[in-house]
Amino acid sequence: MHKKLLGFGLGLALLTGSTAAWAGGKGYSPVYISVLSRYATGSMGDARNSTDTLQGISITFDASSNSEFAYVNISDSTGLWAFCSTSSSTMISAMKAVNSDARVTVSWDQNGVCTSFTVDNSSWSSPKLP
Repeated sequence: MHKKLLGFGLGLALLTGSTAAWAGGKGYSPVYISVLSRYATGSMGDARNSTDTLQGISITFDASSNSEFAYVNISDSTGLWAFCSTSSSTMISAMKAVNSDARVTVSWDQNGVCTSFTVDNSSWSSPKLP
């Protein structure tokens, strides 16, 4: 009886241990800007938590009774800035889905108009620290 319980306990411990090994995956996504390719990406949390004072991601909405605009500002650790704006309701909806710990990727055209916007709200992203 003791051997069966010991075997069961050992099996349960191994199973529990192997499950825990998969938990808690973490990503790191500091702000990256490609001027040539006209895109930028980064995590809100990693920008906020960076040791430099330059990284940042800002999404601002401006609405009136008959129109709405969104503005994206991103800066990397070297002080390089990227900016785009849009009045696309589809893109604005995606931008409004960003939470404070999300990872975002944005592209723009030669006129500074946002052409794509991706939001990744996942546990892989670093949370913002105070």
